[in-house]
Amino acid sequence: MVMVTFLGESIHGVSEFTRFKLDWIRDADAPVVIFEADHIGLRRAYENEESPIEAMENFPRIHRTREMLELLEYVVEQGIPYYGADVIPRNQHGNFEGVLGEARERQLDAHRKIFASADFAPPRDEYMAEVVAECIRAHADRPVVGLFHNAHIKKHGSLEVGELKLPSVAEVLRDRHGYESRGIGLFAKTGSTLHNNGTPFDFCIEDEDVIESLAGSGTEPRRIYDHTEMQNFTAYHHAVEKENLPVRLQYDECIVFASVRTPSLLAKD
Repeated sequence: MVMVTFLGESIHGVSEFTRFKLDWIRDADAPVVIFEADHIGLRRAYENEESPIEAMENFPRIHRTREMLELLEYVVEQGIPYYGADVIPRNQHGNFEGVLGEARERQLDAHRKIFASADFAPPRDEYMAEVVAECIRAHADRPVVGLFHNAHIKKHGSLEVGELKLPSVAEVLRDRHGYESRGIGLFAKTGSTLHNNGTPFDFCIEDEDVIESLAGSGTEPRRIYDHTEMQNFTAYHHAVEKENLPVRLQYDECIVFASVRTPSLLAKD
């Protein structure tokens, strides 16, 4: 039985990807939502019933957008439990005391150990997989959805090549914790987007050997879940690096947008 659905994204800085995820959550049966955000910081926000705008301080800068705020507002309004899975401490101003303070110290210790290594990506995904597994166990009566980058939700990320090789959250969740997942990758052929540091850039993927080439011509994305249709198409990582393993081995479904645009960043504090 699939306990968790992962909604990915090939690029973090895309308005349409976040809006797609919001629509998906609206149509779902009251899922638990896990963000790629500060683990204990977002736990503090949820337990203290902080406002969505306050909780946004726990997200990486690239996700502090109007679109993500709208998604979080919906989650809060509906009383949906939400969590952050990332070991990286984003919230620099919150007070962490008592049990939360102890949990924060464990997170900070894990963060120091993980990023002391040159190859920090695999243990970071192991940490996030552990958080997802804890959420599944804590909410055995309801579906769980994780909102991560495509790199974290691949079924066989460890079979990629070079810098794109990564034992993903989905892999660790399956192999170490025994939970299968449904992975939905989001892709775009052209558009304007943001690097993770917030710098804007335009892209156009003209490669005919990738899943992005199957994008339609309209504003609605093309949904591809037939692995025969996926053939041996690969995909692009952040619109600049071509991946090696076919998407049919990585995802259960691909959502391909013809054109996308940058999200609206919230004002800096």
